[in-house]
Amino acid sequence: MIKRINMSISYLCNLNCTYCFLSQESRLENTEFTRFDDLYNFLLTVNLDKLVKVNLASGELTLKPSLVRKVCRVFRKVERVRDVVFQFGMYSNGTNPDVLISLLRDGTFTPGLTSVSWDGIASEVTRNNYNHSYTIDDGMININKIYGSGYANDIIVRTAITKDLLYLNSLERAVPLVQFLEFYTKVINWEYYFLLDDDDYRNPNLIPYFKNFIDQCIGLYRASNYRLKIYNMRKLDETYSNTLPDIAREKKLWCHSIDGAIDITIDGKVTPCGSFTPNYVYGFKNLDMFDDISQPFNESKIIQIAMDNCINCKKCDFMNCGNKHCHECSRIIPYRWGSDFEYKAKQVCALRTVEREEFLKDMI
Repeated sequence: MIKRINMSISYLCNLNCTYCFLSQESRLENTEFTRFDDLYNFLLTVNLDKLVKVNLASGELTLKPSLVRKVCRVFRKVERVRDVVFQFGMYSNGTNPDVLISLLRDGTFTPGLTSVSWDGIASEVTRNNYNHSYTIDDGMININKIYGSGYANDIIVRTAITKDLLYLNSLERAVPLVQFLEFYTKVINWEYYFLLDDDDYRNPNLIPYFKNFIDQCIGLYRASNYRLKIYNMRKLDETYSNTLPDIAREKKLWCHSIDGAIDITIDGKVTPCGSFTPNYVYGFKNLDMFDDISQPFNESKIIQIAMDNCINCKKCDFMNCGNKHCHECSRIIPYRWGSDFEYKAKQVCALRTVEREEFLKDMI
């Protein structure tokens, strides 16, 4: 039964983040999803849960508000003939706060499913708008504008872990990122995330900087009496808290498709997850095996494809690393990185270990 749908409707973006999971060529494309009738007929064939969360992707969709609303209307049309409710969210870079606020206010997007990506001190280093830099101040102003519109308790701010962020965060002249979030932007819901592919993660010299960053996160999380919802810390809390039953702390290797989700590409292919999308920098190249939305949904086929192509999860030594909170997925490694599995799959292993050891240090 499908509980989540990720759907790519436009790749166009007004920023040029050096670490973006989309290729630079894709971010300049003005291609849009156009197969609305096929989408409607396809959704009628899907075994849907009563509540389905839909994430619209992959560019900066506040550049395309009319397209967003048009896609959502197709789902609303399905609601009128099926016992299902759709809730919509997106990841925004926050550069168009007025448009994002309008999409929240008219009910197009659900605030709790909507995230704003902001890279703090690293913004000045890694982002440009082709004409001018997207600075710390720009991000702070835009986030505060969104928060001031009544969404402070719901909107999630997400920050990518980059070398620039960790190095600059440690400089004495700079306000540490987590303090900046708490005292300057008044962010309540925040999470950091690891990149799909970053060789810097394997650099031993990065570890002390990441450790300092994690210690800041842990300290602020606990000092705020858990008012600041750092989702990474909450995940650690839930995983390693002795108050939870053992079964809740067991390591689980999960897959999006097996867990009730599908991905619809911009050209209408139905895949297990976004990693099969060809416009990833290291994307899946062969989409011939996947059904199209012009065909009835075949859930068993999607699950089988995922199991066949995500088999490399079994190669990773997750079970012996002790990092029960890790949910990194090494899906379709052969298609994205060839045979160099061990090198790429373990980029974040050391960082996950730092998370666990630092979090548990004060709990013993």
